[in-house]
Amino acid sequence: MEAEDSNLSIMTGDSEAEQQGREGISVIKDGKYSDLTITLADCNVSYKVHKIYLALASSVLEALIDDLRWGEELVLEEGSPEAFLWLLRFIYGCDPPMESNKLAVNVACLVGRYKVKALHPICLEWLDNILKRDTVLEVYNAAYILKNTLLVTKCLQLLLTCTDQVLASPQVCCLAEDAFTFLLGHSLCVKSEAVILNAAIAWGRERLPADQKASGAALHHKLRNVLPHVRILTLSAEEIVQGVMASGVYSPEECQAILMHRTQTAGAPPLPETCCTLLTKRKSLDAFPLSHVRLPGSRNSTLLPGELAPNQELVLVSGLRVDAPVVLQRVEGRGVLLREVTAAVKDTAGRTLYTAAMHEGVFDVPVALDPDKVCTLMAKIREDEWYYHALYPFTAGAAGVHFNGEHAFLSEGCDLYFWRLDQYVRVDL
Repeated sequence: MEAEDSNLSIMTGDSEAEQQGREGISVIKDGKYSDLTITLADCNVSYKVHKIYLALASSVLEALIDDLRWGEELVLEEGSPEAFLWLLRFIYGCDPPMESNKLAVNVACLVGRYKVKALHPICLEWLDNILKRDTVLEVYNAAYILKNTLLVTKCLQLLLTCTDQVLASPQVCCLAEDAFTFLLGHSLCVKSEAVILNAAIAWGRERLPADQKASGAALHHKLRNVLPHVRILTLSAEEIVQGVMASGVYSPEECQAILMHRTQTAGAPPLPETCCTLLTKRKSLDAFPLSHVRLPGSRNSTLLPGELAPNQELVLVSGLRVDAPVVLQRVEGRGVLLREVTAAVKDTAGRTLYTAAMHEGVFDVPVALDPDKVCTLMAKIREDEWYYHALYPFTAGAAGVHFNGEHAFLSEGCDLYFWRLDQYVRVDL
């Protein structure tokens, strides 16, 4: 069927941009002088278009058009007519509005897939603006398709701080197969490889037809390129039984071979061809060297008197900024005990992204900072250990990272312990 008329109501009014938008849509809708029909197979939507427009915008579409026989339509496996219509409108010279983050991600994937070079910088700006924990895999997938090393690296650095939560979310099902396998080949900090196995199983089942979702053989076939990146032999025997055997991704005989290799039993039959042979677990953040930066104390500064607020939660550090991606592990006062320490991470527009609390000396949620984030640290301290509630600007550095913001003076200052993420993530696209 042709694109719905409802798509034509997006732009109304009499401005030049709106008139341009209506004209562009009209050309696509009416197909005047069109010489090609494009059909999106996954949603059964068709557009009458002009080969010359598409060929000038996209080398990939040009090659696909050149391969067609005379009068043959171009069938594409795309499931987002909204994103494809947006792309067509841009190709026809319109300036369509970007109406949602989901649309931005879908358009960016199309731009990467069809190599629409004119849109690359715009797409990267969109993706960078919406990158956060609950969009990290969607942004990563689009950045990988766009082959942008900088943004892929940024996504992997963020993912390093929240892998367990993100891989257990529906986000994982958005990944293209090559983006998924690339991800599994890089630094991922998980409490167990079972997190990755479960993510792979969820990803594979999502791609199976409804009548095959319960088939272990169909699941194995769908995961044949993913399973070699899952370190199954690092799972416990219980995890192998509950995850691998229960999923049916390997036959009972293959599972027995996996268990025998897991326990290094003599005479074990060969592993399945798709089974990863690595016996080493993935590193956690704790395995990486920890750095720390010292914030100055009152002994080195001229103080002005301030009002004390005993036994109340007070700002320890405000407006904390860094010039390189880091994860704060904990904050310690020198000579004083910090109680009920919390961190709030915001974007540069002041929107709170998430909060974390320190338990047993470490933050329960890794506090990931980069040049686009701002952090506030709060704490409770006894009145006689807290000098002045006023905040004073500071600049400090360690491990090649510069920290700045404002802090309340403790008698001997405090230390921020952190990992520098860009030293642990290496991406080569």
